[in-house]
Amino acid sequence: MPKEIEDKLIKRIKTFFWDDKSHPQVNRETIEAPIESGGYNLLDLMARNEAILVTWLQDYLDFSKDRATWTYVADALIAHHIR
Repeated sequence: MPKEIEDKLIKRIKTFFWDDKSHPQVNRETIEAPIESGGYNLLDLMARNEAILVTWLQDYLDFSKDRATWTYVADALIAHHIR
């Protein structure tokens, strides 16, 4: 997801849980903890987006015969714009 969307979502989450207070009653780690541990199981958006980017990088760097089609398009675009 684009960084500006991620930032807006994080701001809305902060407003919902902490009402923009500088000293929240519950920390982010507790809210992201599993329900069984007393948390809300809230998704860590930054970690999720980073994991998606790492997965894309792994796919791009896979030079096996099963390489994803989009990686060839990316190669062509990169080669075209680097010249």
